[in-house]
Amino acid sequence: MKNYIIEPGPRMAGLFSYVLQALQNISAIDGSQDKLFIKYDQQMLYLDPNIGGNVWEYYFYQPFNFTKEEIINNPKEKVVFIDNEKALKYCSVPRPTEDMILKGRSLCKKYIKVKPHILEKVDNFIGENFNNKDYFSIHRRGTDHYTDNPLLELKDYFKEADKLFNKFEYGLICSDENKTIEAFKKRYGKKIKSYDSLRCDNNKGIHYSVGLNSPYKMGEDVMVESLLMSNSNHIVKTVSGVTIFSILYGAPTFKDIDLHLKY
Repeated sequence: MKNYIIEPGPRMAGLFSYVLQALQNISAIDGSQDKLFIKYDQQMLYLDPNIGGNVWEYYFYQPFNFTKEEIINNPKEKVVFIDNEKALKYCSVPRPTEDMILKGRSLCKKYIKVKPHILEKVDNFIGENFNNKDYFSIHRRGTDHYTDNPLLELKDYFKEADKLFNKFEYGLICSDENKTIEAFKKRYGKKIKSYDSLRCDNNKGIHYSVGLNSPYKMGEDVMVESLLMSNSNHIVKTVSGVTIFSILYGAPTFKDIDLHLKY
C-alpha cells in the first residue's frame, strides 16, 4: 500500500483543471489499496490569503480517510500525476470518450464529495429560479480563451438555445464574461437564468483580473455554476474543464457545438 500526496504543479490553471487532475489520479488507484491526499496549498490562483490552508478543502471533502497507522506505516510519495496504465487522462483529452465519461461518473459518485455550503447555494438557486421545472444549460467560455482559438459566435449558441426553448421553459447561461450574459438576457428575458458570479470583459480572464481580489469567491462561483449545469437536463457545451466536470458529476445529456474546432 502507498499513500500519495497530490500537489498542484506549476501551471496556475483554472479550478477545474485541478479537479480533473484529482479525478485522474483517483482513477489511477481506484480498486487498489493505495490512497491519496489532495494538498492544493501552493501555486494556486484560488488560495485565499484570508483563509489559507488547502484549496481543495474550501469546496470538497478529501476522498479518503487515513488512520494513524496508515500514515505512520505506509510510504508517502508527492506527485502531480500518478502515471500508470489505469489513469484516465482527463487533463489531456479535450473531449472525454464515452468510456471515460461512464468511468468518471462512477468515480465522482464514489469519491467526489462537495461541501454542504456549496450544495446549499446550488439547491437555493434551483428552488428560486426554475419552479420545479426541467431546464437546460449553456456554457460559453470567453475572455482569455479568445487568444487560444477562434471561438464560436453568439449566434451559434442562440441557434441551439432557440431549439431548446421549444422543449424547456427555462435555460441557464454560464460564462466568465459579462457581455455573454447580457446578450442572452436581452434575447430571452426571464426565461434565461444566470448565477451572480464574478465576470469580466477583458482578455486576461477573471483568473488574472477581478478574481485576484476574491480568490475564494472566484472558485466558489465556478463551483456553483458547474453544479447547476450538472443538475440541468441537458448541456450545450464547448471544450472546458468546467463542463467536463458537470457531465461527470451528473448531467444526463450534452451536445458539443465546437467539434469543428481544434484545441
